[in-house]
Amino acid sequence: MGYFSYKRLEILYGMLLDAGSNISAHKLSKELHISERTIRTDITRLTEFLEGNGATILLIRGAGYQLQVIDAAKFQAFQLEASRPKGVDYFDLDNPKERVKYEIFKLLSSKDHLKLEELADLVFASRATVSNDMKQVRKVIASYDLQLVSKTGSGVKIVGDEEKIRYCLTALIASKQTVEPYLETFFDWREQKDQLKQLKEAVTAYFFSANIRFTDEALQNLLLHVMILVERVELGHPLEQFDMIDVSGEEEDIAIQLATIIQAVFQVPISGADKNYLLLQIASKRILNTDDKDISELDDYTYIEGLLSRIESHYSYSLQEDLQLKKDMVAHIHSMLYRVKYQMTVKNPMTEHIKRYYPLAYEITLDAVESLKNDYPYNINQNELAYLALHIGASLERNYQISYYRHKSALIVCGSGFGTARIVEVKVKTAVSGLDITKVISIQEYNRLTHLEEDIVLSTVNISEKNKPVIKISNIPTKDELRMLSAIIEEQTNSNQRFLTNFFTEDCFSTSQVLPKSVILEEMVGVLQQQGLVDEAFLPSVIEREELGSTVLGAGIAIPHPLGLLAKKTKISIRILDEPIKWDQKQTVQVIFLLCISKNDYEEAIHIYELLVELVREENQDKLAKLTTFQEFVALAKDILV
Repeated sequence: MGYFSYKRLEILYGMLLDAGSNISAHKLSKELHISERTIRTDITRLTEFLEGNGATILLIRGAGYQLQVIDAAKFQAFQLEASRPKGVDYFDLDNPKERVKYEIFKLLSSKDHLKLEELADLVFASRATVSNDMKQVRKVIASYDLQLVSKTGSGVKIVGDEEKIRYCLTALIASKQTVEPYLETFFDWREQKDQLKQLKEAVTAYFFSANIRFTDEALQNLLLHVMILVERVELGHPLEQFDMIDVSGEEEDIAIQLATIIQAVFQVPISGADKNYLLLQIASKRILNTDDKDISELDDYTYIEGLLSRIESHYSYSLQEDLQLKKDMVAHIHSMLYRVKYQMTVKNPMTEHIKRYYPLAYEITLDAVESLKNDYPYNINQNELAYLALHIGASLERNYQISYYRHKSALIVCGSGFGTARIVEVKVKTAVSGLDITKVISIQEYNRLTHLEEDIVLSTVNISEKNKPVIKISNIPTKDELRMLSAIIEEQTNSNQRFLTNFFTEDCFSTSQVLPKSVILEEMVGVLQQQGLVDEAFLPSVIEREELGSTVLGAGIAIPHPLGLLAKKTKISIRILDEPIKWDQKQTVQVIFLLCISKNDYEEAIHIYELLVELVREENQDKLAKLTTFQEFVALAKDILV
């Protein structure tokens, strides 16, 4: 008894079972989108499998295939077993891309050459299918500088640097989207769950005792590298040479201890080169503990100072005094620079989300990194940039953020009884129509809160301020207190209106038919130049920024802009096309916001980006693309700003 060797056999079995009578090869072929020849091969394999479980498949000439039970008790037991939840193969062999991944995995895991016929049996496909797959295999492994070589009479084999082979294996495994963590899923499939558990327990116990910190994702990746290292050593492929430079004695000690754990768990020798390989995995993944260190004495500190200096000179945001930012960046950049120096890729599932919803932080970070390339020739990819942007974004929130684009919300803290609390709530709501009261709570409830979502706290008693400002009011608020509160909301509303009036004007709003991207940018910049808002350096800088990476913010919306705040005066130019155009290699856009921001308005830049983020939300995208007049745009923006 057992499970079907691949998913298509299970589907085929279900079709024969549900048919209740004969079903033709032609119909099966059409339903499964495979050839009748493949159907016949699958039927042969399914028959062999079912005959061990109380059934067989008969071919009735002129009618088709029929499932026939030959041992009712045995077949009933099989059906009961087959209906229970079971593990899924890590690679879906019915999916061509997944099948190619599995073929690469088997080739890399084999000691010797594999014949195409052997691979065909492993993936339950024809030799012709596997032969055709080899084109894609070559393409995938080429990105790791690996080659597929063939030997007459022996088959094919993947060759290349051992380090690159390990990275290729890691990527194949870690790229899988699984419900459970990929590490447990993969090694459960490999029937190595117990070994993984033993390794994980030993490693995490050591890290905990030595106060060594990894994110959960980084720890998973480290354990995966260790498991692959062990398998490669067992296959006779230890690293022969692997040199590491610029590592601390602390990290060397960690690598030595990790090697000792591996040798104890798996009983395999760890060479000096493999110890260095472990050292790189540690240095490129761990979170540097900065609690007991003078961060200004660390090697990476000068790079951070350079980034923050560029941010201030190009965007006027002064973040140099944010000690929390510096500590966070030192902890992150220490491992990041190892990844960059040794050309290691990092998976960041949040990259697109960060680019879309934190565009100002991403742009500032990109500009700072690019401007430092002459002094620090690091090739930092967009996944690493996105992680850095999170730290910059958090600092901007701490130092510059003001909530503009929604009704002000308030939390009321009342030290008296429920009746008094309700009087306060009603009076405030009546006097201040633009204020949302989220809830009324006691002092004890307030003290238990660690973070407030509301914009303001109104309290009838003296309380400590948390992350939002507190305004003291009476148990029965006076008219003067209510006027003061109303004035705060009125000032906010007026600020929103001034923001929209100052930076968005009808002379910078236009619609047009489809035009090339270069023509659109030239026309939009030309209007700004005519108004004396930018000089001749603006357009080249916009084009340079486009060459660095996509400026598409969301579905169908682009925000081209220069590197830095180069405008003489802030203005946002809008162009809406009647049809989408190709903006970059992957995306099309229909709405373009050309950002022309002056250093004098650097604080307002945050709120310009906030408005744009709101405009690209799904509920606003269609409305935006259908706008034909500036007045319609203003109406949509006001709906967002209130």
